Amino acid sequence: MTETYITDEIFKKMTDLDTEFSQLITERDTLLSKLKQSEYKFKVLSNSGNEGIAVCRDGVLIATNKCFQDMLGYTEEELARDNLMYRVLHPDYREEVVRRIETGDLSSYKCIYKHKMGYYFPVHVKPKEVEFNGKGICRAAIVTLWKEQGSL
Repeated sequence: MTETYITDEIFKKMTDLDTEFSQLITERDTLLSKLKQSEYKFKVLSNSGNEGIAVCRDGVLIATNKCFQDMLGYTEEELARDNLMYRVLHPDYREEVVRRIETGDLSSYKCIYKHKMGYYFPVHVKPKEVEFNGKGICRAAIVTLWKEQGSL
């Protein structure tokens, strides 16, 4: 059996690679920690307000915050299943909301939503176009108008 020796040059290259690999792992761990902190801050901010947030693309719901889910009594998964408009929007307002979506009308408006339990309640919807992954989407802030008299 022949013996194989590692030369000083090969040993130095291996040591350098090991050091570089360790630095990359440390860098990756630092970036992952920063990402987790950023995600946590975003979650706290988006769920700490008293207004619901709904994000839509072409009239299809793609994300919501906890306040919006609680407002309607649905989980995020339930809201994402099918067309939100026909489930939560009062029938008298559907045509108007469809028109707004089709024409890109981003002015605020009031309408009536239906809770999962079956009761209706007035809301004020404030849509705004934002860019996400290079595409325009609609981010709407929704506030209930329970306490306002004659709100609609």
